[in-house]
Amino acid sequence: MYSASGVYREEWIGDFHITEYSPIELEKPSFALVSLPDTGLVGVIGAMHVVKNLGLREVAGIDSYVYLPPIIVVSGGFLRAPIRVFAGGTSSLCIMSFHCRSMV
Repeated sequence: MYSASGVYREEWIGDFHITEYSPIELEKPSFALVSLPDTGLVGVIGAMHVVKNLGLREVAGIDSYVYLPPIIVVSGGFLRAPIRVFAGGTSSLCIMSFHCRSMV
């Protein structure tokens, strides 16, 4: 995946490819909010609302050629992973947002 700020680090953990665009620095205690697409995309829309209001930035992307459908997300003219990780600012919140429809 590509980012405006470049790739900081890439690694495979099992069947998941994790790309960090910048170091992920969270204060303790930290919280994670995971949004999944559902009817009306309420989870993803809610997560993006929190991201914008808290000024979080995209710090990583997660992809899997085994567990996720073969898709790519284009946002702001850049290729993005289907699972995007947002963090930053003075917040101790990390948001993982899955940006594709479930394949059931």
